Amino acid sequence: MTSWPAPIARKQTRMHRTLALVLTLWLCGAVLAPSTHAQDSPATLNAQGLAAACTPGSATSPDLAAAQIGYCAGYFQGFISAVKGYVPHRLCIPDDVSVLTVAERFVEWLRLHALYQARPQAEAVGAMLADLYGCL
Repeated sequence: MTSWPAPIARKQTRMHRTLALVLTLWLCGAVLAPSTHAQDSPATLNAQGLAAACTPGSATSPDLAAAQIGYCAGYFQGFISAVKGYVPHRLCIPDDVSVLTVAERFVEWLRLHALYQARPQAEAVGAMLADLYGCL
């Protein structure tokens, strides 16, 4: 006799979690993205725009610089946390490497990988993390 509800297969549970994450991120982007000036929204930044936000001295005022660094650090922290939460053995970032160090390495990496400059920021960050911090 089986209990109700029947146990869900492990693979199906992972698929549901991944689908839920994608849907949640998409909904957050749709809700939080401003309806005007969408082309200037951080959600629409390409990799080069993210690199500019993560480059010290690129801002025109101290307030803008603080906002850019906050966005940069938050973006990388969120991205890394999401990857580690869903596929924990994919990234091997040493404990002594800060989020801002990862962001600085992204700026350097992007200079050497011009193909990714016009690509979406998430695609470029994922490629950089796999390239520089992927587990063997």
